[in-house]
Amino acid sequence: MSFQQTFRKFKISIGDKKDEKSSNVKPDTNDAKLCPITDIDPSFRTLTTQQSCAIIGDNGKLLNSKCGKKIDSHSFIFRADLTEAEGSIEDAGKKTDIMMLNLETVDFVYDTLFARRRTSQRKRNYAKLLQTVRYLNDSLLWYPESTAGVTAKKLQKIAVFFRSQKMSVRFGFSFTDVGAQTKRRWKTNEAASSRLILLTVAETFCKKITLYGFHSIYSNATKPESNVDKLNNEERIIESLQEKGVLSQASNPC
Repeated sequence: MSFQQTFRKFKISIGDKKDEKSSNVKPDTNDAKLCPITDIDPSFRTLTTQQSCAIIGDNGKLLNSKCGKKIDSHSFIFRADLTEAEGSIEDAGKKTDIMMLNLETVDFVYDTLFARRRTSQRKRNYAKLLQTVRYLNDSLLWYPESTAGVTAKKLQKIAVFFRSQKMSVRFGFSFTDVGAQTKRRWKTNEAASSRLILLTVAETFCKKITLYGFHSIYSNATKPESNVDKLNNEERIIESLQEKGVLSQASNPC
């Protein structure tokens, strides 16, 4: 899959009125100028090509794998849904470059941080969440889907809270719905899982991809029937890419 990251130039009002409206992004008008995205957001940057990437699926599948050092040796590491690295460094490694958050994770984080009622379980979740986020060390927390409406407000409030707690993490958002792009990439109507989204993103800028903890998330005895076709389809995609030499799966133990 070839990929070139390009963005249209935005039109910015340069009218004489010094009010809030004069700084908003506007459609084409006679008093507007073209400017690149970096003029709007100086912190904007694109990801460079990586020689070797690791995608961590399920930390539970890495138990006693001793894969930690091998994982951390990659130049770029993806994880998803705030999986914990601390406490399993020997098996799952400690480095994280991108931690992907799906909608369920965003809702969980928001409810954990801002719940009005603090039950004993929520207090434990709160302490565990802060510990996990502190451990990410300047990782990028990335939400790959549309940030419209309520979700945008939740993400903004979470980001402000983490900054107030001096958490060493950054937030990243997509110019397009990557979940929808993933479905188109693999010609499927099923909602893409976190691991398939990460795989789709990784193949755009990683020369070599290794999967860790991807072996059969559920046993046949416990797999929810509604997920059978979806997981089988993803397994077929992974096996096909493996046969083509696009990626490899780490053995357990490493």
